[in-house]
Amino acid sequence: MSSEEKPDESGNHISRILTKNQIISNHQLAFIKNAIKSKAWEKYKYIVIIDDGIGTGQQIKDFLKTDEMKLLMSKLESPKLLINTTLLAHEKGLNHVDKNIFSIFLDKYDISHRVFSINSIYWERGERDKAQKCLGDLAKDRGLKLRGRDNLGCSIFISKTIPNWTLPLFWMKTPNWEPLVHRGNSQ
Repeated sequence: MSSEEKPDESGNHISRILTKNQIISNHQLAFIKNAIKSKAWEKYKYIVIIDDGIGTGQQIKDFLKTDEMKLLMSKLESPKLLINTTLLAHEKGLNHVDKNIFSIFLDKYDISHRVFSINSIYWERGERDKAQKCLGDLAKDRGLKLRGRDNLGCSIFISKTIPNWTLPLFWMKTPNWEPLVHRGNSQ
């Protein structure tokens, strides 16, 4: 995975919020590598994956195929319930998540939240094409993709973080572009 596709950035941020607000204890959190080294997985009944959202569903699929996750799952003596906890979920992405993973999300979004979809909530009639050309030219000139991870092209912000399926013009840094919102350790 490239630096813009790290599965741990938004999860780290959300985990900090949960622990600072005493919703969960630091003792209940473990990065996969640390859990494997310390054998912390032996005492858990559930594995909860924390992320900002489900876009197309591909990121969680890719994450479950990582060597670390395969190793962790192979070490479990009894089947553990995998729970994918997110703030947002795209309705189509939910359909692509493995049915053995229980997904919990706070809100659903749909194609109307994609900035350049025909039914986008962001533009009046005729504005979308002009905006897509303008922002597309700007992104190209700055060495950025227009739509972000999995070509979703959303405009969604979360307190002090931003999903990588939001337009990269908002969060990605290049030598000739400074982002509007910094995205944790993706910089």
